[in-house]
Amino acid sequence: MVRVTDWTAFALITLVGVVLFLSVDASGDFAINQDWVYSTPIGWWSQDGRIALTDWQTAPLLPQIAAGILWSEVFGFSHAALRTLTLALAMLTILSLYGVARRLGLPSGVALLGALLPLASPVFLGLSFTFMAEVPFAAVMILALYFFARSFTGGTEADFALGAICLLTATLFKPDALALALAVVIAEPAARGYSPLRMVRSLVLLAVSVGVCWIVPGVIDQNIGLPASFVDKAETIRHVFASALARETGTLYGVIAALLRFSALLGLFLLPMLTVIWPKRGRFGFFEYGLAAILIAALTYGSVSLGAGVFFPLSGDALTLDGLGPRRIEGPLQDGGNIAIAVTLLGHAMTVMAGFVAFRRGPPTDGANRLIALTAGFLLLAEIAGDGPFLDRHAVLPAILAALVVLARVRPDGTLRLGIATWVTLSGIAVSVVLVQDFFRWQDARYALISDMARGGATIDGGDEYNALGRLRSDPDTAFQLRNTTPIEGTIRIV
Repeated sequence: MVRVTDWTAFALITLVGVVLFLSVDASGDFAINQDWVYSTPIGWWSQDGRIALTDWQTAPLLPQIAAGILWSEVFGFSHAALRTLTLALAMLTILSLYGVARRLGLPSGVALLGALLPLASPVFLGLSFTFMAEVPFAAVMILALYFFARSFTGGTEADFALGAICLLTATLFKPDALALALAVVIAEPAARGYSPLRMVRSLVLLAVSVGVCWIVPGVIDQNIGLPASFVDKAETIRHVFASALARETGTLYGVIAALLRFSALLGLFLLPMLTVIWPKRGRFGFFEYGLAAILIAALTYGSVSLGAGVFFPLSGDALTLDGLGPRRIEGPLQDGGNIAIAVTLLGHAMTVMAGFVAFRRGPPTDGANRLIALTAGFLLLAEIAGDGPFLDRHAVLPAILAALVVLARVRPDGTLRLGIATWVTLSGIAVSVVLVQDFFRWQDARYALISDMARGGATIDGGDEYNALGRLRSDPDTAFQLRNTTPIEGTIRIV
């Protein structure tokens, strides 16, 4: 077993963050996916102190915008500066994840492996170089989980209070944070025994969290105006599950497709841990392996039938709807359909085997493990209700937490297996870096072409990010009312 002190792990994680910062040139002054939705209000504030939100914002995200404003006051406003802030929050996520893993009783070497695992995901690492909301939200949620897990495992009431502060901060991001508030209520008795006083305290925290989620939209509406795209997540969840219970075919297919896609994505997320997850010889018999094969085949068939594979589209070459993938490959991906099916099958296989190995003795029973597992499950349900089958980046946080539960249940004890998993994880990080570098080189080339053509007097349809940001800059007084930014008919389109 690799022996690593906590301070050594902290230093290694910090070093990884520095290497990532130096490895990817994300200095281009352009938006990525929809992060212009959240960066534009910060730009308005930096220019003239104006407080406004764009029409496309679907959740409060107040801590992210406040952090962006403070960051811009120090370093100046630019897309590159805001990406640096997100990368710093990504490393806070990794450090907090290491702390949670240690609180689950994992040895430091195993905890370090679990903490670095998200960086081997090109989706998580790609998001770390944007100003999208997923990484900042994950940072606050996992920090809250660390303090709650610490309070569950010999900590003090001060730890619970710090967890509550982080949780309430997360509710100012979006209502999905209620998943953690509900998990605390259920999991704490398993960790510390039932206590009426502690139960009342947890229920009060849940009630306050619900109150914040209910009050904040009204405060925003009264002071700066609620964006037209703002989503009432509670109403959305209620509608989705009511439709599912009513057996509405479209809703049921959407929920099933989302679960299938999450299974495939979770398996790929777990892939670097193959050597520690794969069962030891003699642990499973013919029946278990046969059942696993049937489940893997059924899940893969369902994914293909419902178009819920890993790539977008199922025969495409992009890992996410945001376009992360080998974009510089000329022409369509050769034999893309079969590759997508094979990768989807691999993802399902990893998820099924991880489930067999991790839960063969039943679900988690100790409080900290149950807290992580319940939070992951409730978050996944909230994301499915809000985003249906489009779970690429929205699956990241539930996948991180699910992977941590699996690692805590498996508890790898072989030096060779753990060593191989560590090297595979580091290799995965290197591959993710290459993909993100490739993505930004493609974006640099794309925006250079757009700029050259625009200077020549051409009207350009440069896609959602370019068109929306251009309209926001040219007409800021009514920008939060603008809709339908693409396509622009009759113009040159840069894809």
